[in-house]
Amino acid sequence: MLSLLAACGGGSDSAAPAATPLPEVAWASPAVFVTPGASSKSFALTMCEHEIDNDDEEVEQLLYKASLQIASNGDVSIVASTTETATATTVWSMAFADAQNASWSVSGNTQTPTYSLYMSSNGRSGNKSLNVYRQQISETEFAYYVRTYDYDNNADTSIEIECSLTGKLELQVNADQARAAKNLGTAAGVTTYDDYSIDGRIEGGNAFWQQNDYESAPQDKYNFMRFNLGTGELSSSNANTGTYAAISLSLPSGTSSYGVYGETVSRNNYTFDYKEAKSICLGFESMQAGFGLSVTAFGNKFYPSNSRFFVSRGLETPQGLGGEGCGFED
Repeated sequence: MLSLLAACGGGSDSAAPAATPLPEVAWASPAVFVTPGASSKSFALTMCEHEIDNDDEEVEQLLYKASLQIASNGDVSIVASTTETATATTVWSMAFADAQNASWSVSGNTQTPTYSLYMSSNGRSGNKSLNVYRQQISETEFAYYVRTYDYDNNADTSIEIECSLTGKLELQVNADQARAAKNLGTAAGVTTYDDYSIDGRIEGGNAFWQQNDYESAPQDKYNFMRFNLGTGELSSSNANTGTYAAISLSLPSGTSSYGVYGETVSRNNYTFDYKEAKSICLGFESMQAGFGLSVTAFGNKFYPSNSRFFVSRGLETPQGLGGEGCGFED
């Protein structure tokens, strides 16, 4: 199944940029962008604007010496100073363990992969979020931006930071079949099929479901899906009793095709029985064919969604992870 970076129909199972896989990096954690063995990684930021808004006044200021810091445990912070001469300190932070929703994705092709990152938390005291995304700035140019938001209910104060990311995120962890099996399969305690969205079953160590409408697309080789809960291999067939062919998931090397792979974790969500829910989205699109799915594991349940997008039952659409980040536009 998921041999980063994703799209199928050809391509090898060799995963992306990491020389040494880090299988212990938590699912959907920003730590997938930290160099193996390092305690953290810093990404330079420019053109940072800092806005503080409360009942009394609105203050806008520039930030200097700014950077996005990602720790090996997934914690994220913005480090900067409010003057050109002052020492840079932490001006915003969020722990991965506190995030109610966290996600990252990679999309595009092997020549120009695009990465996105999102984290959010909400509570009685307030809410905060981080969004790292790519935006088109001209017909041929794109740029990366970082946006954080923090609202304090008690003080009725909101703080926003928006910066340009001078470089880009680069994946440092192999997202392969073993990673999928560990987080979505038998190793994660999955034993039961959840048919809330799509009818299916678990049989012989595999989850089976019908991804598309067989009557409307009888020749679609991606109609029927099979996920091996032990190995993490995803395969498909055009018939319920047909032969299944393994899906190789590497970003396409040609510019005429588009692939996507993403991970999300959702915590304390009543629709998932307040259990930690791990979701995966993947797919590809070309002139010849298209394919996309999202699957969630929570508790002992395996739950495929019939949505073409990364949004599984009860999950919010991460800002910046819409059609480009983890799914396809209708």
